Amino acid sequence: MITVLNESYYTVAEVAEMFRVHNNTILEWLKEDYFPSVKIRNRYYIPEAAIQKLMNGKADKTTKAE
Repeated sequence: MITVLNESYYTVAEVAEMFRVHNNTILEWLKEDYFPSVKIRNRYYIPEAAIQKLMNGKADKTTKAE
């Protein structure tokens, strides 16, 4: 997890481990806008708040932030 401007972000690998799925599954979810992400060069970072919403069953499809 990285923290930028008081907001925490997970890497694709960290999210995949949390949900016990392959990294490619998380990348597909990002393409389908299941939760927002920030892309820096060739890496995606997912906000901690988005993961918390998803875990709590409150996630809606959102637009991807870049």
